Amino acid sequence: MNKTLRVLIVEDSENDALLLVRKLRQGGYEPVFERVSSPDAMNAALDRQEWDIVIADYVMPRFSGFEALILHNEKGIDIPFIIVTGKISEENAVEIMKAGAHDYIMKSNLSRLVPAIERELRDAQVRRAHNRLVNDLTAATKQWKNTFDSITDFVSVNDKDFRFVKVNKALSDLLGMKPDDLVGKHCYELLHNLDHPDPDCPHIDALRSGKTVTKETYNPKLKRHLTITVSPVIDEKGGLEGTVHYIKDITKRRMAEEALRKSERGLKEAQRVAQLGNWQFDLINNGLTWSDEIYEIFGLKSGQFKGTYEAFLNMVHPEDREFVDRSYKNSVINNTAYDIVHRIVRPDGEIRYVHEKCEDIKDETGKRIRSIGTIQDITERKNLESRLIDLHKMKALDQITRAIAHDFNNILAALTGYGTLLKMKRGKDDAIAWHVNQILALTDQAAGLTQSLFSFGKNQIFTPKQENLNEIIRKTEKLILMLVGKEIELKLKFTDKDLFVTADKGRLEQVMINLVTNARDAMPGGGLLTIETSLVKICNDLSRPHCVGKPGKYALVSVKDTGTGMDEETREKIFELFLGAREIGNGIGLGLSIANEIIRQHNGFIDVSSEHGKGTTIDIYLPLVEQAVEEGAVASVGEPIGGTETILVAEDQANVRKSIKTVLEEFGYGVIEAVDGKDALEKFSRNRDRVQLVLLDVVMPGKNGKQAFAEIKKIRPDTKALFLSGYSLDDLHEKGIYEEGIKLLQKPVSPQDLLRKIREVLVS
Repeated sequence: MNKTLRVLIVEDSENDALLLVRKLRQGGYEPVFERVSSPDAMNAALDRQEWDIVIADYVMPRFSGFEALILHNEKGIDIPFIIVTGKISEENAVEIMKAGAHDYIMKSNLSRLVPAIERELRDAQVRRAHNRLVNDLTAATKQWKNTFDSITDFVSVNDKDFRFVKVNKALSDLLGMKPDDLVGKHCYELLHNLDHPDPDCPHIDALRSGKTVTKETYNPKLKRHLTITVSPVIDEKGGLEGTVHYIKDITKRRMAEEALRKSERGLKEAQRVAQLGNWQFDLINNGLTWSDEIYEIFGLKSGQFKGTYEAFLNMVHPEDREFVDRSYKNSVINNTAYDIVHRIVRPDGEIRYVHEKCEDIKDETGKRIRSIGTIQDITERKNLESRLIDLHKMKALDQITRAIAHDFNNILAALTGYGTLLKMKRGKDDAIAWHVNQILALTDQAAGLTQSLFSFGKNQIFTPKQENLNEIIRKTEKLILMLVGKEIELKLKFTDKDLFVTADKGRLEQVMINLVTNARDAMPGGGLLTIETSLVKICNDLSRPHCVGKPGKYALVSVKDTGTGMDEETREKIFELFLGAREIGNGIGLGLSIANEIIRQHNGFIDVSSEHGKGTTIDIYLPLVEQAVEEGAVASVGEPIGGTETILVAEDQANVRKSIKTVLEEFGYGVIEAVDGKDALEKFSRNRDRVQLVLLDVVMPGKNGKQAFAEIKKIRPDTKALFLSGYSLDDLHEKGIYEEGIKLLQKPVSPQDLLRKIREVLVS
């Protein structure tokens, strides 16, 4: 069966071309051929498919074999090119062979055609295989070099005479020379500024031993601490031909170690100056001796301690006793020092944390004769660590609750909008009106809950106004119930009189949350929590340390628990930040320090009464506002007013955006919707002459409302804006997107309030 051969024949004579085809068939080939006789036809044929060989006549009327060869070469293809001609001079034959033709054959001697083709096909196959090998080798070499140069440590290959053979980029950069310029130079000259090798050089050791050698050293020239690993390079005959150097810069590590050693020396000196409690244990006579400081730590007087190891163990917390005993005995058996933290129990039941260290003293024969150690009271530090952990947890919880409150506010905004519109459309006497009113009332309650979430655990911007203290506490009742749980009974007692005070409602809610949380923690087994309001009159300044009120009438809130209470010393310190005088978890400390500061901002004060084991009462005094502003005294706002202006509404929450659009269109406004700040800017640009007001959500993805409005004002400086947000003002301040003086409504906002505010901004 003949072999297929793809042949491109450049020949003006069809008969001559067919003659060539017959010769190929006679030689065992089955030609798949195409005859061309012009440059364009040849170019198209070469582009159209791949060929095994090109056979070209030398002399043709419109095209020559030499021109065909040039076109073949310009394509850059590696296929044999053979000239078949009836006549050619020796000079032309030499010229065309030099130009790249693989052979030339006279038409009078076509018996050479098939052998020439077979030879050239074999040669082409060999060339292609060779080129593939060269390309693969080039790629492998490049990959190796890239890998070699990507190593951030310093690497070199050296011959036996200390000369660089290869150097990676990191080392060449360190020496400030190109890698090729380093080849052949001695490493001891460039790295160490020496004119001969250092006798301790690991290169010498590696060549001598035939094994990898690692050393740490300081290089004065480079001013660096280095770890040098040198591995021998073995040739194919098993001989040593050089080494590979891997150099790691450990300067930062050594500096850190030295800094740590200095710190440890300073700490030891500080402990010595501070006279930490120390002890000695006589292993021969079982006698334990304490310093005066240890007696103070354990709450004992000199002489109250029996001075035995067993007496010491009896004062260790029962849950830690086995651990302490095992740690000490293991140190004796293994002849090692020990360093542990454990709890002790004082005679009055107070639990404290101590840090204990111990090591043994031996006689001349190596026999252990006594143990010496120190004990440091670290209760304050342990309490601080615990409170810091709690703070991190509270911060995370605060972020979660604020995110939930923000999303919930967006839902409430839509509910309020659609509910109010439904109420307007049904009329006051409609049978469904009562149900709509209930929905709106519940929505308003839900909005109050989200405001409580915003105040949970975080200071708000101080925005005082006249508030009824009784109502503030009533609205936090549900949140208080969730905080205290089912094991604690909650009792609320309100005075019959309205208690109007000038206050920031959010901050007072935060005070209540802190006080309730402290009370709950003081009653781990359950109990009674009573919150009571009353009106009191103070004739003289109170004498307690934290009671700094002036004479006058005060609204009083008393928060009373039936918990563990506190002694006089603890009560005097309760307003200190991170109070640690009692065991962790008693609820005293951070909450009261914040609460006290907030009440001071309101020109009030806090008084605390407590007795150990009998609960705690915290009284909050706030100056009473004698003349409360009557609800009817404020100017009547009337019914919401619509308009015919066009308003651009930018809100990323679709349900809120559609609700606002529905309300505005119901009252005659034209509305252009935008899904975010970028969209708002684009739509304002297209409608700059139509839009009289932009209504922007403050926080949107990509470009927020503040950023979008800044760009809008560049397009039309007189543009008016009203902002909406489901975040608290505090959060907006933190995000850096709220400025005093901007017109802002917080979600959820009723349609009436929204319409009034829009009208107010438009006519301003």
